[in-house]
Amino acid sequence: MTSLEKHTRYYNPDTGRFLSEDPIGFLGRDFNLYRYVGNRPTRYTDPTGLFVGGGGVGGSISFLGGTGSGDIQVVYDDDGSVGLAVTSCVGAATEAAGITAGFTTLVSDGDTIYDIGGDSSGINTNFGTGPAAGGALTCGQGTSGQNVNTFNGLIGGSVGVSPIDISIENCTTTVYPISGK
Repeated sequence: MTSLEKHTRYYNPDTGRFLSEDPIGFLGRDFNLYRYVGNRPTRYTDPTGLFVGGGGVGGSISFLGGTGSGDIQVVYDDDGSVGLAVTSCVGAATEAAGITAGFTTLVSDGDTIYDIGGDSSGINTNFGTGPAAGGALTCGQGTSGQNVNTFNGLIGGSVGVSPIDISIENCTTTVYPISGK
């Protein structure tokens, strides 16, 4: 038997599984702590097995097919780094006119808080007039050059013409370190 060290975990190519648990435990969004990328290694990668998360406030404004959105979030990673991520986006929307604001959460497959910084593109969907919920999935290349997928969820309120608003946006995120590496 030969085992390979993959950053923070040991992998056994004979059995096709890790010998050690995911270092971030259940934050890896999998109940099987020995699994790698949901048992889909030909489709996904996770070079270090780490995680970036966060939360804050955000909102968007749509008018005549155009949209602008932004958020400010406290972000953290498994290396103990904490920072402030500020994101601004512009794009096209299905909403004729509307405003959404609320609390946001962030989950990313980036390894560090710095991986979520940089330019990205994505799709944003908001549901509801009055109480509202929504989410945005963005894909981009982090400041480290690594491809990063990020999901932002929003719970808040919305005033608009349509109960569903779908937009395609280009975003820029800047991460300001607070503490850590």
